[in-house]
Amino acid sequence: MDNVIQQIGDAGCYSHKYVPRQKGISYYKPATLYYLKFVYGKKVYYKLGITTKTIEERIKGLKVPLFIQVNVIATSSVQPFIVLYNIEQNLHRLFKEDRAKGITFIVSGRTEVYKRDILGLAS
Repeated sequence: MDNVIQQIGDAGCYSHKYVPRQKGISYYKPATLYYLKFVYGKKVYYKLGITTKTIEERIKGLKVPLFIQVNVIATSSVQPFIVLYNIEQNLHRLFKEDRAKGITFIVSGRTEVYKRDILGLAS
């Protein structure tokens, strides 16, 4: 995952603009960018997100039904929230056409779910 972050920075896609999205989150609080794979019957989906919690806590917070398999494909090294937030938002913009629509099997972060392996890390 860190190589993806480096590529985004090298491509000039990183922006220092920041709009707080969660009240109470410090710009410099340690955070992790994560990439998950959901297997739902014969369908496969991918989720890109950021968390200031552990990956296990974040997955639990998604409240994924037990019949859906969840795999952690990649995580970044811990970095300041502001750095990973901007990278995450830029990746979401780059791949907005690949977003899965109508996802109801997770409680939060539904707009951050993709219908294909956008980062090419799941092989």
